[in-house]
Amino acid sequence: VLHTLRALVPDRRLSHLESMRLAEQQADLLRDILNVTDDTFPAAMIEQIPFITVKLVPELPVSGLAFWGDHTWKIHIRSAESLVHRRFTVLHEFKHIIDHPLSGRLYDERAYVALGERELVADYFAACALLPAKNLRTAYEEIHDRRELARHFGVTGRRLALRLAELGIEPTTSNVTE
Repeated sequence: VLHTLRALVPDRRLSHLESMRLAEQQADLLRDILNVTDDTFPAAMIEQIPFITVKLVPELPVSGLAFWGDHTWKIHIRSAESLVHRRFTVLHEFKHIIDHPLSGRLYDERAYVALGERELVADYFAACALLPAKNLRTAYEEIHDRRELARHFGVTGRRLALRLAELGIEPTTSNVTE
C-alpha cells in the first residue's frame, strides 16, 4: 500500500499546489485500495496495512505522531481526543508516513516552511480521505443540514465547512464552529 501511494510522486520537486493535488490523488487511491466505498471512512482500516500499528496513548502531549520502530510504522493518538478527531489524526499521521522518504520532493526544504507545508498537506490528505469530493457532492445534494452532513461523514463541522469551501460547493465562512 505504501509503495503504491508513494509511486504517485513524480521524480522531481513539486510545487505546493502539486503536493496538494497529489495528496487528494493518494487519498482517493487509498480508499480504492482499501475498498472503502461508504461515505464514512473506517480509520481502523489503516491498521490493516502491513507494517502500520495505531495505539491510543493517554498522556500524549500532542494529538498524534508517527514514527518508525521495531520494523513497524507506529501511529500514536492521544486517547483523550474525540473519536472524530482521532479518525482525522490517524489519517493525518498516515500521510506523514507516506511522505517520509520523499519529503525532499514534496516540500520546501527550509525548516519552518517545510513544517507548515507538511502539516497543511497532511490535513488536506485526511480531509480528502474522510470527505472525498464525489461522495461529498452527492451527499450534499441529499443532506442539506450541515450538522447532519458532518455526522454522516464523521467529521467536525469546521472540517466539513473547509472542505465544502475547497471544493467550491459553499463559500468560506469566517465564523465556522465545530
